Amino acid sequence: MFEDIKVVIEEETTSQEPVMRKAELSKLVERAGGTVLKSLPKNTENVYYVKILSVQENSQDYSKRKPSSKKINYANRPVSHRWILDSISSYKVLEPSIYLV
Repeated sequence: MFEDIKVVIEEETTSQEPVMRKAELSKLVERAGGTVLKSLPKNTENVYYVKILSVQENSQDYSKRKPSSKKINYANRPVSHRWILDSISSYKVLEPSIYLV
């Protein structure tokens, strides 16, 4: 599913416990065929910066958001970890622009 996709995952550093750990999300990405990078490469094509959000931010309903019509460099604009979870649950890569944080 994520064969051509590379992600850089960051855990949000707040006082709240994150919804999931970076290691857990990394395993899901790799099992779905994606590549997890430790840092952003110079060539950011097909690279997504994914942020693991806190419990409070995780409760947002992303399905009500509209996709962006602009071309977005997702290496510079973080998307919620929910993009990965929802894509896996849907058996397809969902539009990442609705998951921008």
